[in-house]
Amino acid sequence: MKTANLKQSLIARIKQTRRRILLRVSLVGFVLFPVWIFVVAWSFLKTYFWRSGWVCRKFIRRRLLAFEDVDASSLTVRQISGGLNNLNEVWRLRKKNGQELEYCVKVFLPLGSLWARVNFMASPFPYVHDGRIQERFTVDLISRAQLGERGIFVPKLIAFGAHEKVMVTEHIRGIVVDDVLKAIEQRQVLTAEDAEVIGECGRVLAHIHTEGFSLIDTQPVNCIWVPETRRVYFIDLEFCVRSDYRVWDVAFFLISVLIRLPERVAPEAKEIFLKGYQRVRPIDLAKIEKLDRQLREYIPIFLTILDIRQFTPGALLRELMR
Repeated sequence: MKTANLKQSLIARIKQTRRRILLRVSLVGFVLFPVWIFVVAWSFLKTYFWRSGWVCRKFIRRRLLAFEDVDASSLTVRQISGGLNNLNEVWRLRKKNGQELEYCVKVFLPLGSLWARVNFMASPFPYVHDGRIQERFTVDLISRAQLGERGIFVPKLIAFGAHEKVMVTEHIRGIVVDDVLKAIEQRQVLTAEDAEVIGECGRVLAHIHTEGFSLIDTQPVNCIWVPETRRVYFIDLEFCVRSDYRVWDVAFFLISVLIRLPERVAPEAKEIFLKGYQRVRPIDLAKIEKLDRQLREYIPIFLTILDIRQFTPGALLRELMR
């Protein structure tokens, strides 16, 4: 997305937002403006720090048991899109025998904690009790282990830095489910594989709920489809809780589908997702429809968030400053 297009899109989204919602969001932003400035600055400094190959190599060398036989000097660092809540990177290295390895790295940013704390003030988003950066890091770490023990496919944990709030996992080679939805939007039709992806998202989410977990941030942008294994991975677990937010999880995923797909395709995709979910466990459809009506009012804001998530933190800053 080019700079002009991004800026124009942001302005268009503001115009599309209902006044009472815009007032609510603006009020939260105004009251917390000094905090936002401080946290944004802190987050960008941390982003700049973790761009350094020297910093990343030092992290690896301090954890040689996790990176056994890895040549740290071979490291290349590539930042990937994901917005401002966290910094996402792919680390590529070689083992001493020449084998190439790739890891996905998540650097928890202070901005994500502030976002978690204020979301409920400006939208129907649930209140996140464990919203501080240490809590988000710990929740992601523990939830990853607990879900994995229960047969839920999540990226395998490789290493972590409790002091730095950095997590290294296996790099899942697949297709982001939001990109699957974009492809459907362009074709204006669902293929058999599209239906399989969407149905599998519903089935996996139902299994997570059956095990007593809710994810809260269930956007398709946080899901990866691996065609070779026909599996869906939910990769963002920092808001995972043992509280009952099952209706929210389903409705939030479905509103993201509605955002992406044309009107003539969206109902079919919604039905496929719900059928996949209900093959595993029942869900209160009336409550989902009620929450869906609430969330529809926030579609311009959700679209803005998706626009921002197409950038790394540094790239977003450069784009907006041009």
